[in-house]
Amino acid sequence: MDTFDCIWRLLSPSGEYVSRKDACRALWGALSVTKQRQIYWYLREAKKRGEQLDENPYFAINNCNPQPVNWNGRNGINDQMKTQKMVIAKYNGSYGTYTAGVARLFEMTDVKPLN
Repeated sequence: MDTFDCIWRLLSPSGEYVSRKDACRALWGALSVTKQRQIYWYLREAKKRGEQLDENPYFAINNCNPQPVNWNGRNGINDQMKTQKMVIAKYNGSYGTYTAGVARLFEMTDVKPLN
C-alpha cells in the first residue's frame, strides 16, 4: 500500500476538501520517507487524543510540525514505563525520556535503555 493512501485515510477529508487529493499527493511525495512517518505518527496521535485536525488535508500535512513526546516529568510516565520500552535519548541537543519507537522515528542520538 502506498503511504499516501494511509495518510489520506487518516485525514479522511470530506466535502470540498476531497478535491485536494492530487495536491496532497504531490506534497506528500515531496517529503522524505522519514518526514512522512513522523507526520503520520504525529497526526495519528493527535487524532487519538481527540484533537481537531485541520479539515483541509493539504494544510494538515503542510503545517504539521511533528515533535516527539518527552515523557520526562509528565503525568502518565509510570504507565508508559509499564507498557512501553522507554529510553533516554538526545533530540535537538537536549536529553529526554521517550518511547523506544519514538526515539527511532525521530532518529535520536545517544539512546540508552531506561527499562
